[in-house]
Amino acid sequence: MSNTQVIRPSELPEILAYSWAKDHPVLVMGPSGCGKSSIIEQQARVRGQELGYECFWKLGDPLPANPANTFAFIDFRLASMDASDVKGFGSLDMDEGITRFLPPENMPRIDTHGAAGYLFADEIDKADDGAVDSFTQLMLTKVLGSYLFPPTWRIVSAANRKQDGTGGGKVKSHVVGRGGTFEMEPNVADFCSFDLSEGGSPAVHAFLRSVDGMIYSRDKSDVAYASARGWSMASEAVQSIDDPKLQRRIVAGFVGKAASDALAGFQSLIASGAEIASWASIKADPMTAPIPSQSNSHRNALAYAAIGIIAAQVTKDSLTSEDMEVVLAYAGRLDSEHATTLMHDLRVRDNAKLDPASKLYQADWHSLFDTHAANRWIADNPNASV
Repeated sequence: MSNTQVIRPSELPEILAYSWAKDHPVLVMGPSGCGKSSIIEQQARVRGQELGYECFWKLGDPLPANPANTFAFIDFRLASMDASDVKGFGSLDMDEGITRFLPPENMPRIDTHGAAGYLFADEIDKADDGAVDSFTQLMLTKVLGSYLFPPTWRIVSAANRKQDGTGGGKVKSHVVGRGGTFEMEPNVADFCSFDLSEGGSPAVHAFLRSVDGMIYSRDKSDVAYASARGWSMASEAVQSIDDPKLQRRIVAGFVGKAASDALAGFQSLIASGAEIASWASIKADPMTAPIPSQSNSHRNALAYAAIGIIAAQVTKDSLTSEDMEVVLAYAGRLDSEHATTLMHDLRVRDNAKLDPASKLYQADWHSLFDTHAANRWIADNPNASV
């Protein structure tokens, strides 16, 4: 059994915030595609905003015009480097009679890249030993030769685990001992919350909530496999492709054929209409709209599908604050777990509609939760996490 602290994706932002404040390096381990890199970059943007920087720059973009007002993110792919790529090349100083090392151009520089930022060393488990040793020295001393790491920058790294079968997974003990080490496990609830805020497919969310073990599923022989990253792309495909055969093939390319076939079977079940309420039937009469019966072997899947149908109306602007009385009347007929999930999903979509940084933002949106119906439900369910 691993002795490493296991975390959910939703817990990583708080860890990164703490490590920033204390200037502790962080190593995040986890399977490929679980969201390590994307969360770290997203939190770099958040940190820059919190610290009041007006601009964000990442490696690959044109250099910032005003580095003094820029928060930066440098993705340092150690797997493609050797020791000289990290430490730099030696240059003979004839006047002093010594060798000086010239740092690589992508090492953080305040006057070039940004006044503050993250140096992110990804795939450290696949890196050359010499590159890892040089990088570890930087983590420990903040010095490489004559190069001084800026005190307003922080270091975070990521790696896959040995059991993930990605060709790496071995992280040297002296790397692990240089800061906080955490193992991030894929989590269905966290993925659905994120994908909901991005306008993802309710059918994919219902499927992942209903079928255990599908958020991450990989055999060593698989080329395409199910992962949070793959499901995010699959979710977008389900939303945008109407042709079922084409959709199934495209989704298989993102999450593998087995997962794509299972999703297609789930969609067929939902399309059958058995004990599934349409939005029209809920609006017409929430007290008679269909709900899955206790005897239905697919009850859990059908309930999650109904939740997805309702939450999708927020994105379509078919569900507004005026409809909350109707929604909560229907939710009252569901069991507490499904009712809470429905309210959670509505909250996520509602927040996205209110957030100017979200692709779902709508300037004239009136919050679903600024209503008597929502406040009453929250007061009646104080232990519900929405």
